[in-house]
Amino acid sequence: MKHRLILAAIALGVLTFAACKKENEVPPKQDGYILNYAIPAPTFLTDDERDILDAKRDEWDNL
Repeated sequence: MKHRLILAAIALGVLTFAACKKENEVPPKQDGYILNYAIPAPTFLTDDERDILDAKRDEWDNL
């Protein structure tokens, strides 16, 4: 009985490792990648938006 259990464990181990194959985690490199990205110009906050954010920050700090 013990001998069969050991053989079954070995067979299960061999089948487990034989079933695993190495997956290609990185897709193949393709030509035509866009290397230059258009970044929009930054916009500044208005005084009203700045007041809203300051109020939220003060509320958070006073918790």
